[in-house]
Amino acid sequence: GELLLGEGAVAIYCDGEPGEEHNCYALLGVPQSASLPQIRAAYRELSKQLHPDKNKAPDAAHAFARIANAYEILTDAAARADYDDALAHPERRMYNYYRYYRGAVGRKADLRVVLAGFVALVTGFQWLNSSYNYRYAVSRIKESRQYKEAVKKMAKERELERQREKLHGKGKLGGKGKLGGKGKLGG
Repeated sequence: GELLLGEGAVAIYCDGEPGEEHNCYALLGVPQSASLPQIRAAYRELSKQLHPDKNKAPDAAHAFARIANAYEILTDAAARADYDDALAHPERRMYNYYRYYRGAVGRKADLRVVLAGFVALVTGFQWLNSSYNYRYAVSRIKESRQYKEAVKKMAKERELERQREKLHGKGKLGGKGKLGGKGKLGG
């Protein structure tokens, strides 16, 4: 038959064909006040009976999927609280739909972790971009005529400095090095 106005929002949790049970508690055969151990025990018993490997009935897979879904909802504290609220307030149909889909497909990660990951990703891209830009700028500078001339000029200056050191004896133990000719190594 047709679902009543409020039943639709409740039925999305443990949905089934029209005429099938839509209450997750009734699917598992436990009261709404059932504890987690009671829910687990009821699920184990039903799964032994309805598992498609043990039950060859054509609708066994469908029935097993429904009790597995009911079990997941009733053993997850947040989903169960949302479901209980939907049972208690079927008149809030759209709000119940929102809460169901928020829990079913909503974010499962902590927002702080997501933001930290996003910031790290953006920082990584910025570093790669600046690294690429730096290497590109350096390669362009090295190709320029002014850079090549400056390198040649510095090489000539270094060569002249080496020749001066050879002529004046710098760099040898007997000459005036960094110690200025004084001390144990100097003159």
